[in-house]
Amino acid sequence: MSMKTLILTFILNSLSCLIFLNAQELDFTLPSTVCYGEQIAIKDVIKNNFENFEWDFCEGDLLESVSVGTPHQINTIDQAASMRIVEDDGMYFGFIIDRNTNKLIRLEFGDDLSNIPTNQEVVLPAGMALLSPQGIVLIKVLDVWYCFITSTGNNKVFRLDFGSQLTSNPSFVEVDFQNTLGSPIDIEIVRENSNYFLLVLNFGLNNMVTAKLGTSITNNSPSLLLNTLLPGSSNPYGFSFQKYQDGRWRGIAGSFSNSSFQTVEFSNGLEEPAIVTDITALLPSIPNPVKLVLANWGDENVLLVMAYGGSVHRIHFERTSNFSSIESSSIVNPASFGPTLALTLFYEKGVWRALTFPTVSRSLVILYFNKSCSDVNIHYSVNEDPPEISFSIPGVKDISLRAVRDGLTEKITKSILIQDIAAPLVELQTDGVCTDGVVNFSASSDIPIQNYAWFFGDTNESDQLSPTHQYLSSGDYLVRLEVEAANGCNNFTERTIKIYNPPSATFALPTGLICTSNEFTFTNNTVDSFEGNLSFQWLLDDVPVSTDEDLVYTFTSGGDKELTLQASIPGCTSESVQVLTGVGVGPTVDFTAEGSCLNESTQLTNNSQGDIASSAWDFGDGQSSNDTSPFVNYASAGNYTIELQTLGTNGCLSTKSLPHQIFSVPVPNFNTDLPPFSCNGTPTQFNDLTPALTDSNINTWQWDFDDQNASASTQNPQHTYALSGDYNVSLTVTSDQNCVATLNKTITIAQSPTPSITNTAACVETAVVLQETTTTTANAWQWQIGNNFYFTASPSHVFSTPGDYQVSLTLTASNGCVGTATKQINVPVPLVVNFESAFNCVNTSTQFTSLINDESDPVLTYTWTFSEEQRNGSSVNFLYSQPGIQEVQLTASATSGCAYTITKAVNILPEPKADFSFTPLSGPPPLAVTFTNLSVDANSFAWRFNDSNNNTSNLNSPAFTFTEVGEYAVDLTAYNTAGCESTTSKLIAVAFPFLNVTLDNFRIIENTDGSFLLLTNIVNSGNVLVQNPRIEIRLDNSATLQEVVNNSIDPGDAIDYTFATQVSNVNNLSYACVRLLLPNNEALENTEACITFNTSSVLTSPYPNPANNSVTVEWISPADEQVLIAVTDNLGNGIATESISAKQGLNTIVLQTMDWQAGIYYIRLKSASKAHYFRTIIAR
Repeated sequence: MSMKTLILTFILNSLSCLIFLNAQELDFTLPSTVCYGEQIAIKDVIKNNFENFEWDFCEGDLLESVSVGTPHQINTIDQAASMRIVEDDGMYFGFIIDRNTNKLIRLEFGDDLSNIPTNQEVVLPAGMALLSPQGIVLIKVLDVWYCFITSTGNNKVFRLDFGSQLTSNPSFVEVDFQNTLGSPIDIEIVRENSNYFLLVLNFGLNNMVTAKLGTSITNNSPSLLLNTLLPGSSNPYGFSFQKYQDGRWRGIAGSFSNSSFQTVEFSNGLEEPAIVTDITALLPSIPNPVKLVLANWGDENVLLVMAYGGSVHRIHFERTSNFSSIESSSIVNPASFGPTLALTLFYEKGVWRALTFPTVSRSLVILYFNKSCSDVNIHYSVNEDPPEISFSIPGVKDISLRAVRDGLTEKITKSILIQDIAAPLVELQTDGVCTDGVVNFSASSDIPIQNYAWFFGDTNESDQLSPTHQYLSSGDYLVRLEVEAANGCNNFTERTIKIYNPPSATFALPTGLICTSNEFTFTNNTVDSFEGNLSFQWLLDDVPVSTDEDLVYTFTSGGDKELTLQASIPGCTSESVQVLTGVGVGPTVDFTAEGSCLNESTQLTNNSQGDIASSAWDFGDGQSSNDTSPFVNYASAGNYTIELQTLGTNGCLSTKSLPHQIFSVPVPNFNTDLPPFSCNGTPTQFNDLTPALTDSNINTWQWDFDDQNASASTQNPQHTYALSGDYNVSLTVTSDQNCVATLNKTITIAQSPTPSITNTAACVETAVVLQETTTTTANAWQWQIGNNFYFTASPSHVFSTPGDYQVSLTLTASNGCVGTATKQINVPVPLVVNFESAFNCVNTSTQFTSLINDESDPVLTYTWTFSEEQRNGSSVNFLYSQPGIQEVQLTASATSGCAYTITKAVNILPEPKADFSFTPLSGPPPLAVTFTNLSVDANSFAWRFNDSNNNTSNLNSPAFTFTEVGEYAVDLTAYNTAGCESTTSKLIAVAFPFLNVTLDNFRIIENTDGSFLLLTNIVNSGNVLVQNPRIEIRLDNSATLQEVVNNSIDPGDAIDYTFATQVSNVNNLSYACVRLLLPNNEALENTEACITFNTSSVLTSPYPNPANNSVTVEWISPADEQVLIAVTDNLGNGIATESISAKQGLNTIVLQTMDWQAGIYYIRLKSASKAHYFRTIIAR
C-alpha cells in the first residue's frame, strides 16, 4: 500500500471516529394523543451526522394490494441470482448478479425508477476470480460507493470500490473470512455503534457468519468472525435483517432444500451469540424459498419471500409479536413468474416497490404496493423539519423518519393516537397594516372555543377573542393563534402579516389654460411600496370623483376649484390639496361619423356648441380639413382617431377625439367538394372560402343555388340537386359591420350511380355471395352487414345466426360519385334434416320418408343419394342388392335457396327367405300334412292354407289337415325385424292319383374332350311321386336307345337330368330326339323333345303312312321361326295350307285327313332355312 493511500485511510478512519464520538441516535418528539383534524407539530428532530431525511406519515403500504408493472426484457442477463437498487444524487441504479455468466450488470433508470432502464456490463478488474456469484450489497460511505459480492463457487467475498461514480470501472479486494465460508450465498452490511459488520449466509454449512469490519468499511481482515448455526435448516438460500427500536437485531433465513425458516435475534449486540428459533410450522408452506426481504416500522413486521417457482409470498406478523404469531399471509403476484432467484425491496419517496427478475422471461418486473393516504393532509416530506400534519380519521397512526448516516439508512417510527374527537378548525383575520394605526384581529371556528392565545410576533400576547394591537415599526410579523375548544381539543393557525409606515400623498397639475369641455390629466406622484395595499380617492370641491391612481377629468363649469388626493392603506390615510384658479369656459365639442366600410365614404357631422372661432379636423390617416362637416374616403381598412379641434373666441381650445374603424369589405369565394359530394341525388357540400376579415367577422351568408329558387343562409350549406348539370350559384357575404359583397360561380353536378343488390341463398354458416348491379363503372365498394365491412365488388359473408339482416352498399363510381343501396336479407332458421327408413332389406323396396318440419323455410325439393343413384321426393323407395351399412344422404332445398343435408348410415338386412317342406306331398282327403319351416333370416311367420275356411297359423312349423279334394296353394310369409317379408307358395294336391310328367329344355353341351352331353328337365305336374322313369333316345333315323332315370320326382317338382348316353361327334348327325316312356302318363304334350345340329330345320317322316283319318308331321327347328305347311294331291291340286309359328326344337302338327280321298298326297314344309317334301298315302 502506498504512503498516500495509508495517509488517506488514516484520515478517513480518524474522521469516522470523530463522527461516531459525537453521534446521536435518530429521534424526534411527537405528542402521544391528539384530536382528529388537529395540526401536529413534530419537534426536536436529531439532525447532526444525518442526511437525506425522509418522513413517511402514511406507513403501511406494504400491506396494501399489489400491481404488477410491465416487464422490461433484458436479454443480456442469463440467470439473475441477486439484485439491489440504489439512489445516487437523484439518479437510480440497479445491480444484478448473473450467476451463470459470472457477470455484474448495471441498470440505469435515470431520475425515475419507473423508466425503462438501460443495461451495461460492469467491467470487473483483472484477476477477480468471480465464480457462480449469488449475493450482492452496496453502500456509500464518505461519497465513495462500495459493493460486496459473494462468490459462491470458490468460497470468497469480494469488495468492489467504484469511487464517487457508480458508472466508473471499479477496483477490487478480497475480504479475508479465514476459511469460515462454505458456498456463501447471501450477504448484508449493517452498522452498530461505530462499527460495520458483514453478515454472510453459508449455503453449504447451514450457518451464518458475522464479520466485524470495525469503523472502516475498507477493512479487509475482519476482527470478529462469529458462526451462528441454523438448526433445522438445509441449504439456506436467503436471509434479511433489521434493527429494531429496542436496539436488537432480528432477521429471518429461509432454506431451499427443506423449505424451512429460522429467526435469528442478537439480543445483546452483533458481537454476542444469537438466539435461533425455527418458525417453519408458524409460516404457510412456501416451497424452495430463495430470497427474503424483511421490512418493519414501529411494531409492524412484513416479510416478502420469493419461492423458486416464481410466487412472491407476503407474511404480516402480528404487531409487537417479534415473529411469534402471524396476522395474515398471501401471494402478492396474481400469476407465477416461473423460476426466479432475485428479489429486492426499495423505498422511494414514501412508496415501497419490490423488484424481481424471472429467469425464463429474462425480464425486470416491478411490484407496486398501492398506497392509500386519504386521511392525512401530507403523506411524505424530505424536509429536515417537516410541516404540520393532521389526520382526519381516528386511530393509531405510525410516523416514520428515515435518514442516512455513514452510507446506511436508519429509521425510527413513532405512533400517535388520533382520538375520535374533532379538533376545532380555526382561522384568523386581520384588519390594518399601518404603524400609525391599530390592527384588529379576529378568529372564527367551526366549534365553540373556550380559550384563545394570540402571539403577535413582537413579544406581545393576548387571550382575547378579538384583540387589537399597534405595531411600533414596520416589518413582517408571524402571528400565531392557539385555541382550546370546549370539547378539550386544541389547534392552532399561523399567518405572517406585513406592517407598513404611513403613505405620503402628492400630485402635479397640468400646464397651460384649464377650460371646460376638455379632458385634463392630474398626475399622482405618491410613492407606492405597499404591495397592493395602497388605494386612492380624488375629491373635487369635497365631492369624490375618482379612485384611479391618476385623475383624468373634464370640467363642466368654470371658476375656482379645490382638488384633493387621499392615499390610504388599511389603518391610516395621507391627504394632498391644491386650488385651481379661474377655470375657463370653452366650446363644447361633439361630432358623429357615419360609414365604416372601406368601399364607402365616411360622413363627419360637427355638432359642437359655443362661441367657436374655427374648426380643424384630423382624420388620422394624414388627411385633414377645415370644413365644418366634411366627407372622408379612407384608402385602407384600419383604426383611425378622428380629432375635431375648436377654438373658442376666448382662446379656450377644445378638442374631442373619437376612434373610428374602417372595416374591410369581404371578398367572397367558395367551392364544392369533389364527388361524391357534388353529385345528383346526394347532398352537395358548399364550402365558404371567403377569407376571414382581420377587423370584423362575417356573420351572414346568402346562397342562391340556381335550382328552383333553392337558397340557404348558413356558412357551409348542403344542397341536393335532383339532376346533374351546370348551375350558376351566387354567394352574398355580409360582415358584422354590414359590409357586403357578392360572387357568382358556375358549378358542375356529376351523375350518381344507382346500384342494386343481389345475393346467393342466405343460409346460416354458409358463405353468401353479394353482388351489385349498376350500369356505371365502379371504382370502390363498401358493404356493411352489422359491424362487418367488405371492400370488394362481390364479397362473401357468413351469417352465424338466423334473422333479418340489413345489407348496405356504398358504391363509388369512376366519376367519384357515390350511390347507396340497402337490402333486407332473411336468414331462415336452419331446418333440422332427418328421415326414417322402413323395410331395410336386400331386394326389398326400402322406404325412406323425410321427417323435416319446414314451417320456417318450406322445402321445394328433396334429393336422396344412394351410392351413385339419386331419387327425388319427400318419400322414396330404393332397392338394395347387398346387405350391410349403407350411407344415405338427404338434401332438402328450401324456398330460401338454402340446402340442408344429412347423411345417415342405414343397416340393410339380408332379405328373409321363406321356404318350407311338407309331407305327405299329396293324397286323398282327409290329408294330414306336417309343415317344416326352412326359412332363413326371419323371426316371425304367417301361414295361409287357403282352404275353404281360410285357416292360418303363426307357428314356426304347423300341421294342418285338408278335408276336401282340391289343389291348395299353401302360403308362408316370413318377416324380419325390419318389417321385410318373403312369401313362398307350394301346391298341395288333395285328390286321387294323377300322373302328368313332361320334358322341358332339352339341350346339348360340349365337354372339354370334344364329346357332347344331352340334358333335359323332367317336370312332374301330377299329384303322385314319379320314380325311375324311362326315356327313349333317337339320333337321326338310326336305332333308338333307352335310359332309366334313377331319381324320384315329387309332385309339382322338376329335375335337371343329364343322360348317360354321350355323342362323340355331331358333325354326322342332323338331330337328336328324346321321348318319355311312362305308362298311364296323362300328359297330352311335351313328352318328346328334339334338337337339330344344322342351321336348317329337320323333318322326320310323317306317320302313320299309309294313314286313315290323320297324319302326324314332326320337325325340328334350329330356332324360333315361321313355317308354312302345304298339302297337294297327286294331280297338284292344293288340299290344305297352314302357317305355324314354330319353336326351337321339336314341333308337331296333326293333319286331319278324314275328308281326303284315298290316294297319294304330297306334304311340303317350308321354313326360312329349308323346304322339305314327303309323300303319304291315304287308304280307306
